[in-house]
Amino acid sequence: MKYIALVTVSTLLLSSCATLKPVSITGPSGKQGFSMDCVSGTPACFSKAGELCPNGYDIIDHSITSSIVVNHYGAYPMNVTRESLTIECK
Repeated sequence: MKYIALVTVSTLLLSSCATLKPVSITGPSGKQGFSMDCVSGTPACFSKAGELCPNGYDIIDHSITSSIVVNHYGAYPMNVTRESLTIECK
């Protein structure tokens, strides 16, 4: 049972290491912006923001939410943290 839970958690964590997939948006001042889930971590997210906006960017929103997920067996709850970043290019 522990092995199945470990494999499931490992699979979820590895799948969350996917590349960043920014979504193009129009920022508050009408300039191009991007919104992205920071599944690869904060440094990767800010690095991607620099690539997308070579002349710099303003942070519109940076949020971190945390929740506890319990599998359907009710055992081995895990804390899942989700981070997102929304920027507007300068």
